[in-house]
Amino acid sequence: GGAAARPPPRAARPVALGDVRLAAGTVFEAAQRQNGDYLLDLSAERLLWSFYEVAGLPPTGEPYGGWEDAAKGGWPDPSTPTRTLRGHFVGHVLSALALGFAAGGDERLATRAAHLVGELRRCQLALATGFVSAWPASVLDALEAGRLSEVWAPYYTLHKILQGFLDVHTLVLAKRGDGSALAAAADLGSYLSRRVSGIIAHHGDDWWQALLEVEFGGIAQSAYQLRDLLAPTNATAAALALDLARAFRKRRFI
Repeated sequence: GGAAARPPPRAARPVALGDVRLAAGTVFEAAQRQNGDYLLDLSAERLLWSFYEVAGLPPTGEPYGGWEDAAKGGWPDPSTPTRTLRGHFVGHVLSALALGFAAGGDERLATRAAHLVGELRRCQLALATGFVSAWPASVLDALEAGRLSEVWAPYYTLHKILQGFLDVHTLVLAKRGDGSALAAAADLGSYLSRRVSGIIAHHGDDWWQALLEVEFGGIAQSAYQLRDLLAPTNATAAALALDLARAFRKRRFI
């Protein structure tokens, strides 16, 4: 045989956000600052309100409306499916704060991200299971029992929270020797992995595959990233993260 084919040269290489800065005085830099100002205008207490309620911790003030609405229909009744998207906006905020800090270096964004992670970690530790969400774990009970009319994409919401933890860890806290975001991600991933494995063991993979018709976002991608981050130091949690990622592979699409 002939010589092995060489891979084509890479035409482009990824550049870290921290290695690029937008020029001061440009419309792009102004837009970046406006994004940061918006994130800082959001009230941490209002974002965290439902997380505190679920964890049995006293919230202050009032929750946000919209996707975070906790008022209509009574608390913590998840019977209105939009309620089971509570918390996904908070996950987006975590990622936005982390990405904004990496892209622009605004320490205020890093401080807010660290505060939110610290409070979410406090909620998680209060529940003492690894679970953390803006709705109770009974929402997952309803999904697993096949009562799909009661839920709307709970794993989609959990994906946003998990990815938020990972973004804050990799872009903000890891460089400061703070492992709280990774610990929160590891505990959430392990909880979900054990829960999903239990459902598959009890009801079978066909039942689980039917539940995957409910939108679950990119939780597998986050679980693979979590596995890679944990592998050097926590083999057990890394293995659970890998199991979680593999569980969210659909065998069929309809």
